[in-house]
Amino acid sequence: MGMDIRRAYGALDMPPAKYITFYALPLVAAGIAVVVLLGMLVPGLFEGPFALLYVVIPFFFLIVAVIYPYTVAESRKQQIDHNIHFFITHMGVLATSQIPRSEIMRMLSEKKEYGALAIETKKIYALVDSWNMSLAEACRFVSKRTPSEIFGDFLDRFAYSLDSGEALESFLTNEQIVVMEEFSAIYKGNLYELENMKGLFNSMMMSLIFIVIFAILMPVITGIDATVLMAGALFMVGFIEVVFVFFTRAKAPSDPIWHDLKVETSVRIAVRRALPWSMAGCVVALLLALNFTNLPVPIIVAIGLTPLVYTGMRVGREEERVKRREDSYAAFMRSLGASASARGGAIKEVLRHLQNHDFGPLTEDIRHLYQRVNMRVDDERAWAYFAADCGSNLIEKYTRMFVEGLKAGGKPDAIGRLISDNFVRILVLRKARYQTASAFRGLLYGLIAGMAFSLFVGVSIVGMLQRIFQGLELPKGAGDADFVSSLFSFEANIPLISFLVMSLLLVHAMSSSLMIKAADGGNYFRAYTDFVGLFWVAAIVSSVANSALTAVL
Repeated sequence: MGMDIRRAYGALDMPPAKYITFYALPLVAAGIAVVVLLGMLVPGLFEGPFALLYVVIPFFFLIVAVIYPYTVAESRKQQIDHNIHFFITHMGVLATSQIPRSEIMRMLSEKKEYGALAIETKKIYALVDSWNMSLAEACRFVSKRTPSEIFGDFLDRFAYSLDSGEALESFLTNEQIVVMEEFSAIYKGNLYELENMKGLFNSMMMSLIFIVIFAILMPVITGIDATVLMAGALFMVGFIEVVFVFFTRAKAPSDPIWHDLKVETSVRIAVRRALPWSMAGCVVALLLALNFTNLPVPIIVAIGLTPLVYTGMRVGREEERVKRREDSYAAFMRSLGASASARGGAIKEVLRHLQNHDFGPLTEDIRHLYQRVNMRVDDERAWAYFAADCGSNLIEKYTRMFVEGLKAGGKPDAIGRLISDNFVRILVLRKARYQTASAFRGLLYGLIAGMAFSLFVGVSIVGMLQRIFQGLELPKGAGDADFVSSLFSFEANIPLISFLVMSLLLVHAMSSSLMIKAADGGNYFRAYTDFVGLFWVAAIVSSVANSALTAVL
């Protein structure tokens, strides 16, 4: 399992004896009850080879009871590992204010956005506050039970520094490098898994293309109706595509580009309004293509989907602005922290001067921030709107740390430098992620072109053979005429098969676009652009293949 039993059961937040008594044993008993109930309702079910179900069903429930603690622990481990970079930065920011260590743990334990990390920190604070443990003892106690090795090692080092009397700010300054390197290794490992999955997906789709082509050609070989086979193949491909979408989301780093604040911004309103217009445009484009053109069906469908690009491009343009704001944010934080320290913490005066500097797309947001701060209504709310307008998850998280650090009395220059350094480290990892996603996009575009060509070539060959065999006249009176006639006669509904193939390509384009967005961490509304682009590639390739084969055959 990769995790010892103590850490696995520690993630359940209950004694092992309680879990076994109130959860594991009742679950196994439920498995036995299922067998007894089925035996009473369907007596013949457990006869012959199915007699093994007497053992298999209870054993399955037993396996679930055994592995459940490990699944919970693994889920918490991922939450901790994916948020550890925010946690260590936040802790370093608060340490510059010289507030008590236990108070820092209390403040961090109240940050619900850290998920399992907040829960683990709350355990430490509870041991100190309610059980009168020293902070070092509490850290060692939790380090032995936390599911994350990174966090456990950090707590052990933290406990040693507390016993040795090392200054907290000095310790956390050094820990920034250690923890960020460990987080970087996890991030790069996730990207490596995405690279491996890219090859796995390519191989799987090649195999599925062979199966679908075989289903198309089955009427020629056996005389079986291809419609049922194609429907089954379409279901199988769709199921595997959905599995790979969820697999990509699970393996990709948990590092979204956009924040999830519940603040209404002009960008969010524009995106929400763009989708209805795109949907209406799809209806109009499809009606025009059907009534005023004589194009192939795949091209008509692609034309009907094209207005979705408006929403995708609108979101894509804003997403690129978010990335450019992130590129300027580290410099802004360094300048803000250094200038505020030189001016004795006068943030408003620093912003008044910084708004005249060029920070790229971030400049306009800085000017709006100064205007809100200058109103002297609510500084924290002004910073919250600044983060919301920027649209970036990273900017939102680090801005909140900066404001909280200043409120706690921290050193502006140290806070700005710490945030800037860690922000740049994450941006470097983001660049590698974008490159991986770009390579993934190129593979999927090439893959759908190959799929469209292969599948429609198969459909065209079946149609050609059907026309040839229907026009074939066998000599009458031959003894084996009926037998030969049965070999050269088959039924294939070519329009229906073509429709099913086009539906398969539509499903593949949709799932591929979602996989691209899961890989790069962007907004899923931007997937509309790739969805339309992928299907246009499939539509053009299929139409060209049909025209070429019609001319040749």
